[in-house]
Amino acid sequence: MKLYVACLLIVSGFTGVFAQTPKNVESTLEILDIQTGKRTVVLQEKRHFEAPNWHPTDHYLLINSNGLLEKVSLTGQQLGIIPTDFANQCNNDHLIAKNGKWIALSHNDPNAAKSPGGSSRIFTVPIAGGIPQLITPNNPSYLH
Repeated sequence: MKLYVACLLIVSGFTGVFAQTPKNVESTLEILDIQTGKRTVVLQEKRHFEAPNWHPTDHYLLINSNGLLEKVSLTGQQLGIIPTDFANQCNNDHLIAKNGKWIALSHNDPNAAKSPGGSSRIFTVPIAGGIPQLITPNNPSYLH
């Protein structure tokens, strides 16, 4: 029988606006077995993290926190930050390629032209990290 699961992210105690750095916040990452309804807490911390994504082959989750991309095992072990060179202001938009070898991410790029919509542009980087390659020169561009 195939196991179907979903990732849930719960942020509580939020005082602020989502576009700002949250204060007094606790984030909880949960895995939900959609067949049984059983929820398992994977990671719970007094900090803001967001946007969990499954790695399709290596069985870990990728989250965004403080502008960086972090790997978290399915049991909650923090596996480290993926080095993304200058892209250290990642927002909550990222995805892992189906083959598991690349990440596309949205980065609030200080080198982008001034725009009323913001400075976010989309880049790709190898899953192990590296120097991001610009995909969308126009901004704002968000990966959803």
